[in-house]
Amino acid sequence: MDIKIKGIDELIVKLNPKVAKQAVNRTINELGSKTRTFLVKEVRLNYNISAKDLKQFIKIKKSRYADLSYVMDIRSSSFNAKRFNAKKLKAKGKMSVLIKKTDGRKVFKKGTFVAKNGAVLQRKGNTQEIEGVKTVSIPQMFNEKTLQKADKLIENEHERIFKNNFNFYIGKE
Repeated sequence: MDIKIKGIDELIVKLNPKVAKQAVNRTINELGSKTRTFLVKEVRLNYNISAKDLKQFIKIKKSRYADLSYVMDIRSSSFNAKRFNAKKLKAKGKMSVLIKKTDGRKVFKKGTFVAKNGAVLQRKGNTQEIEGVKTVSIPQMFNEKTLQKADKLIENEHERIFKNNFNFYIGKE
């Protein structure tokens, strides 16, 4: 995501550059924080994952006066099915998980079982070898529609937040 505030260069030149830079920095950090909260809420509307688990994989680098940028890095590998409320069914070797709230529970076709640590496992082909059942990763949960909604949030809020922060720093001097 790229945030541009219109006319900010002229404002910094004309007014006190220190106050304007402080206001821009604080605005960027507030918008980043609001965006992160919004994205987590949007993902949780569709996916069966706790906010704590989601935030654990979102790394934040807040804006500073030197660089004036807010970086949100979202990384994770595919989750094991145990994170999505895996349940044993009555049929032998069958399990189900609830990944998306809208789609209902999905039943695994192959025989599955649970390890001592709670991980859901399956046989690999017709061999004795076992492997974990992988599902979606955190970056896959953030789709284009969600990111576009976040961009609209930023567009609607940035002028108001900047104005409030600028007035705050002007009043301090």
